[in-house]
Amino acid sequence: MQKKMLTPKGRVIRIRPLNENDLDSLIKMYTTLSDSTLKYMRAEKFTEDEVREMFRKVDFERVYSIVAEERDFGIVGELRIIMHETGSGEIGFVVHDEFQYQGIGQSLVREAIEFARKEGIKKLIAFINENNACSIHIFRKYGFVVERRFGPEYHLMGKEEAVLKLALRLD
Repeated sequence: MQKKMLTPKGRVIRIRPLNENDLDSLIKMYTTLSDSTLKYMRAEKFTEDEVREMFRKVDFERVYSIVAEERDFGIVGELRIIMHETGSGEIGFVVHDEFQYQGIGQSLVREAIEFARKEGIKKLIAFINENNACSIHIFRKYGFVVERRFGPEYHLMGKEEAVLKLALRLD
């Protein structure tokens, strides 16, 4: 699978599976995310070692990972589905600050839903900080509904904030 999209700013973005040559580009993307993006994900910035460990731990039997790549910048977004034995998959994505609000998140989610349907995944689940209006908008656009709200005592990536569980039934 490999697709291309053109952003409103005229940049060509290639959507493709993550591969073993992507580590340096992932490090660049994750370690340069701004505080305004990180506030929905985690309490502190990513370190190179953390990104290396995340990359090393990708179990391609259970994890579907696609990236959005721009020729000059490198990887500008990543989406992962962690597949569970229950037939569901947990989905999450991030787009680098410089490339947000250009349709990249939507393209990643659309591709992930297509993959999930082909693979027979029955349900996709996303846990999203309830203040992350952009991600919530994207997931709702593709049919995800709020299944549950967890209060601020819920710990998402080390942060104590209210979280929404969004779900999309595919069966």
